[in-house]
Amino acid sequence: MAGDSVRLSKNLMRMKVESSTGISTFVPTSSMMSEVMDETAGDRPVRDNDKAGDVRVHPSFLSRMAREDLEDHFLNQKEDIQRLKQQINKQDDKYKKLGTKLSRLVKDRRRMEHLVAGPAAPLSNVEMEEVVEELQDKVRALQTDKETLSRRLLLVRQQQLNSQSQRAGPYAHVKPRVNTGAKRSGSSSPAARLRGE
Repeated sequence: MAGDSVRLSKNLMRMKVESSTGISTFVPTSSMMSEVMDETAGDRPVRDNDKAGDVRVHPSFLSRMAREDLEDHFLNQKEDIQRLKQQINKQDDKYKKLGTKLSRLVKDRRRMEHLVAGPAAPLSNVEMEEVVEELQDKVRALQTDKETLSRRLLLVRQQQLNSQSQRAGPYAHVKPRVNTGAKRSGSSSPAARLRGE
């Protein structure tokens, strides 16, 4: 029994591997795999082929580990998670700062381009008058176009109303089965027909 606990502590030491980020991870070793047995597999070792990457340890193996080792492993994992969260927050802050710096640089670049281009050269009075006359001619042409288009629109609307009132619907020859209260053109109301008017 004492040999088992020594072997387990050695396996735990092998399982603790320092990665390049300084975070300890729980990695099962081949000797540990040989010790973890599945009851249905007889004496053959069972390997966890989970593609998600999480490490699963047989419950009997965990029950053989010392409570202090499990607590240490748990606390180490908890500290690693906290460190990772802090790193993530720092990276997010860096991204935000870089984004604001980038937007400032883009604005500064636009300002510099406008300064290099210089203000537009002022036009002389004669040129200004010519520009104003051209714009007034365009406004007059647009107003005449607007008037002609409004006349056409009015004409089309009138034609549409006339065609709708003259055209009979596809079921105009069928009498309604329900009294909707709508009056028919060319005939008296249903109530008047019932009274005999």
